[in-house]
Amino acid sequence: MFRSQVVRVASPLALTLGFAAAVAPGAAAQSKLIPATAASADANDRSYFPFLYDKTLVQQILNGDLITPGAWPIRGIGYRRDLPANAKNPYAGRSITRLIVRLGYSKNSPSAMSTAFANNRSGTLTTVFDGTYNLPTLPVVSPPAPFAVQIAFKAPFVYQRNLGHLLIEFEVPGNANQKFEYYLDAHSTLGSASKVASYGSAGPLKTAENYTVTGDAATLFPGGAVTLQASGLASAYPAIAAYGFSNTSYGALKLPFDLTPVGAPNNSLYASLDLMAPLVLTQQASGYAGQAMVPIPADSAFIGLNVFGQAIFVDPPSNALNLVFSNGVQFVVGEIVPTQILGTSSSTAATGFFPYPSGRYGGPVIELK
Repeated sequence: MFRSQVVRVASPLALTLGFAAAVAPGAAAQSKLIPATAASADANDRSYFPFLYDKTLVQQILNGDLITPGAWPIRGIGYRRDLPANAKNPYAGRSITRLIVRLGYSKNSPSAMSTAFANNRSGTLTTVFDGTYNLPTLPVVSPPAPFAVQIAFKAPFVYQRNLGHLLIEFEVPGNANQKFEYYLDAHSTLGSASKVASYGSAGPLKTAENYTVTGDAATLFPGGAVTLQASGLASAYPAIAAYGFSNTSYGALKLPFDLTPVGAPNNSLYASLDLMAPLVLTQQASGYAGQAMVPIPADSAFIGLNVFGQAIFVDPPSNALNLVFSNGVQFVVGEIVPTQILGTSSSTAATGFFPYPSGRYGGPVIELK
């Protein structure tokens, strides 16, 4: 990923959005917040699971794409209290005689979570905590609240994305006879799909290969990245990925702009040149391929943003301009469903219920440590 090499082209819109404001790599993160958009503010909902009942069975599924594409050791989890504008009362702490926490995998994404507990388990779960747990008192503070509800694991659980989404299961054995006011800060969403669509036509290379330039919808959400992908190329051409916030104009130019007059017949500029990133091509089984990623800030304000991109290859034999312009790619930033939670008042129940209205998906904001 070439996030540290993103170049801003002088554009008031690009500078205003600050689209790649935090591209410099830093020290490895010690924790992950899901969803990342809740880092600096109270989220938009609340959850009475997993601590509503004195006896319970609760499952929370976290979208693995928000954790890691590979492996990530999880040493504990943290939650924080909900702080609506009218919050007045502290939440009383209590001692849970036996709390069992298990981690494992689910083939179901949060938006496809089943109301049947067994259907959400893919394989055997690992017990990471089993014992007395003292749920802390949660006072009213300035939002966002600290992650005061901390559960440290007896040993790290190494999450591996290729095995499924992350499943967290809470059990307090028995049948409930008491409820508690203990709301956790939560995020809920209807979910809006990320979209990628190609438009226009690709400029020809001298070697006449039928190359492809497209995008990856799986990374297209706040906290993710706009990913342009190129494949099917005959050589490792020097290349860049050009991104813009318009496909109708670039300064005084109307887009698409035919590049024939400047020496590149059958080529067009399809996106305003607001950001550029290197597109490094490496040899694959079916030719040369590569991708360029520009990070999207973890801010829900970017949901629905349209970004336009195309690849530009340096190839002097192809035309007098020495450049070949690919087709255009339109990206629409969506909102991935980060989590869903399911619970009930008996540890032996086969099914549970979702706390959010039909069509909404949500669960507590969680810190993975």
